[in-house]
Amino acid sequence: MNRGNVQFLLLRVSIVIALSVYVNGSKMKVRPSLMVGEDESKLDNFLYVVNNTRDQPCILANVSINFAIPYEKENKTFNVPNDAAVQGHCSPVASEMALSWKEGKTDKNNTIKFTFVNDHTNFTVFSIELNVYKDKEKFPNDGDKWFVARSDLDLHLFPAFLENGIHKCEKKEVKLNGTELILANVSLIAFNNKNDISSRKEVTKCVDPEKDGINSKTFPYIAKWKNNTICGLLRASFTVQMSYTLTDSKTKGKNITVPTTANAVESCTTDTFEIEIVWGEEQHKNSILLHFSKMGKNLLRYVIINVFMDKENFPDAINAGKNALATKSTNLFPTPVNGIYSCTEEIEITTGYDINVTISDILLIPFDPVENNLATKKVADCKSNISEYDFHYIVRNDKKIPCILANMNISIDTNNSQNKDVIIVPSEANATGICDTKRSEMKLAWTKSGEKEENNIIFYITRNKTDIFIYQIEVTISADKIHKMSDFGLALFSTPGIYNCTDQNWQIKLDDVTININNVLFTAFNTDENLDSKTVTDCSRNQDSTTSSSATTETKSTTTDQSSTTPVPDPYANEYNYVVINEKTHVACIAANMTISMKVPYVTKESKTSEAILTIPADSAVNGNCGAKNSMMELTWLEKSKGSNSYKDEKNNSFKINFQKGESNYLLHSIELNIYMDETNFPNSNDERYTAVENIDIISTPLNNLYKCGDNTSVKVKDVDVTIANVTLIAFNTEKKIATKSVMCIQDTSSNVGLIIGCIIGGIMILGISALLMYLYFSECFSCSIFSNSR
Repeated sequence: MNRGNVQFLLLRVSIVIALSVYVNGSKMKVRPSLMVGEDESKLDNFLYVVNNTRDQPCILANVSINFAIPYEKENKTFNVPNDAAVQGHCSPVASEMALSWKEGKTDKNNTIKFTFVNDHTNFTVFSIELNVYKDKEKFPNDGDKWFVARSDLDLHLFPAFLENGIHKCEKKEVKLNGTELILANVSLIAFNNKNDISSRKEVTKCVDPEKDGINSKTFPYIAKWKNNTICGLLRASFTVQMSYTLTDSKTKGKNITVPTTANAVESCTTDTFEIEIVWGEEQHKNSILLHFSKMGKNLLRYVIINVFMDKENFPDAINAGKNALATKSTNLFPTPVNGIYSCTEEIEITTGYDINVTISDILLIPFDPVENNLATKKVADCKSNISEYDFHYIVRNDKKIPCILANMNISIDTNNSQNKDVIIVPSEANATGICDTKRSEMKLAWTKSGEKEENNIIFYITRNKTDIFIYQIEVTISADKIHKMSDFGLALFSTPGIYNCTDQNWQIKLDDVTININNVLFTAFNTDENLDSKTVTDCSRNQDSTTSSSATTETKSTTTDQSSTTPVPDPYANEYNYVVINEKTHVACIAANMTISMKVPYVTKESKTSEAILTIPADSAVNGNCGAKNSMMELTWLEKSKGSNSYKDEKNNSFKINFQKGESNYLLHSIELNIYMDETNFPNSNDERYTAVENIDIISTPLNNLYKCGDNTSVKVKDVDVTIANVTLIAFNTEKKIATKSVMCIQDTSSNVGLIIGCIIGGIMILGISALLMYLYFSECFSCSIFSNSR
């Protein structure tokens, strides 16, 4: 064996030796970290990954986990395998990663769960919980039991920067009650929200808080019950602002930053907990007392500030050597039941005296037990009064963003003798649906106890240029064999952002079925992860006069009766730029998308001929009428004045289309033009207006069918060349669901009929003449042949 092979063998032996450690006297294998040259900026290089609802990796970890469970005279060792199953949950403040695996022949899953906390600057491991099944093969005298071990809370383990940080640690020992974990070769990222992690270059290495004198708690203020269990956690920064009078009668201000090492005195009752933060000398203490109560909501109810005005910090103060005291009632930090309150903003509490306090960087967990399921707690953020957690029913799009969010109380009265009780749609009903840009739907499905068949209620949602609203509701109650659908035009919960209404009840009658809806919080067509930027529409405010009767602002019950409701235009008509509504039926009788341009000739004041090209804007005003045999659509618009971005109201243009209806078809019968010769488009024009009417009879289409044509259709309206392109059109429509009608693409050929007939006649004449010439030619040749033979 040569020297190179010997060196390589020694290197391999040294690696194996280096990867052995002892835990409680037992040797364990420790998995190696990434080899030199491997890149941890790539997602594939992490063993354990937890994705958020958008399928982005929020927790990424490489770690070797070993532990031992005491048993009689020896310890039984365990290693968490590389291929352990990964589960978890991601939320803004608390997230978790659980690894599960099986040992030996048992089918029981062992698990180790890591809970992470975001303190607005760093992420850390908050706690660890271990559940291991003790099988009889490994524990013959103590088998078929579960070994459960938990760490202390608020470990502050493996901290790193939220934005661009990664924690790395060669080895860390963590005590659990009953065992000790060996965590080696750690690379950890938490609360990530990007697919690209290459920017995470701020490496934090493991430290020993006790040796390094580092504050090792995410929550420095902890309130506990008498049995020492936690009833509240608080993280916050405090600054006291004071104004005091000097001996020369002048006024001076002072800011006092409460030290992070301040002591905390806590107490808990069933409905309250208090945290008193104390700092200063023993004889002359300063304090801020925070009193929390959950009467109705979890809120900070009042604050008491007490500052001793010592001569060192308040020189020449009139009240030097005395205490300044102020109390302020508040309703701050609204926290959901079983929730967390998070706020990075500064919140100033003004007492009305010469002493105030500013609280910032707040992380609060009041009342509820912290020991279990921290990651499942709802989070309220001060930046947004309404968050995703305020909604029971959520439909997500393909990017996992909640596109429809609703919270409402829904009851259905079937007036059925077989089902005397009103049917309540449960808050845990399964919400599914469709997210689209113009029309969406949300289906709530549930099964009543003792029944197998599913009940459901479907909300059909649309939007116009300003608002979103529910335009139709469908109900299916399987046991009673009820299937009802409302008409179009409900226009419920119309809002540009979020609709919020707690003091109104809606009744929607579908024949003998009545739907009652109240306590509504609703939004749709959402594309943002957060709802911060959305406008909240409160139904208690005065609404515009155009609001439908189904959404009045009265606090008493509002009834929407199918027989008396005035319907609004078909929401499907929102897909069209130009729509004419039948005033009697409120159905879109004419709906069109098309691009119309005109080449308009005109004579200048110098008697010269020129021309202008106009394109009708897509947002032109639409007027018209719907008749049995004749209908009309008029588009009016205003051209910009020269040198100005404003429009002159009296200088409008008009493009009028007249439609005629036959027994089975409709057609575009004529076009009328009325064009204002503005200075911008018609410089130096000799005339003020150009008017023209032309019967053209084009676009003949079967009734109740759309006409579609992508090609340009050119027609003459007197001397004006009109080009109509990208046409989708229907006239004499009588159905509410335009989009459900069959679509036919019919190319108009009437203008080519003469040409086609001429070509056919010409072809026949050419064939006839050719046949005659050939006949004469062969006849002559035959005669010549006979004559030659006779000679």
